[in-house]
Amino acid sequence: MPQSKWRPGDEIPGLEFGPVTTEVLVRWAAVSGDYNRIHYDQENARAQGLPGVIMHGPFKLALLCRMLTNWIGDQGLIRRIRVRYTAMDLPGDVVRLGGTIQSVKEVEGKQVASLLLFARNGRGEQTVTADAEVEMAGEYSTKH
Repeated sequence: MPQSKWRPGDEIPGLEFGPVTTEVLVRWAAVSGDYNRIHYDQENARAQGLPGVIMHGPFKLALLCRMLTNWIGDQGLIRRIRVRYTAMDLPGDVVRLGGTIQSVKEVEGKQVASLLLFARNGRGEQTVTADAEVEMAGEYSTKH
């Protein structure tokens, strides 16, 4: 197998989503079945002590997965992903996602990269931290 072009410390191509809108959150609620009112009802969200409606955590996980599949392609594989939600994304925020390669190893003849991932909201707060392991089919790509 050729030597991997993946290198620890390399950034992976990021993804930008937004701005987040209440309409998008309602649509996500319909698709996911998560109708918790804190995601679409301003009054209810504020009564719960929130600044207003907030983005669903699994929505941010889906965006991280989209970022990874955009990078590794249809033949790649997300072997594992683990997330921690650390702050809120609100309507009006543009969510910026990214990550770095932490290590590369060969597993069963395939190149596997361990990654650290993040999402940041429009106020610069890191709202998600994650680690993942991906398998690349074909050559390493830094294309966006």
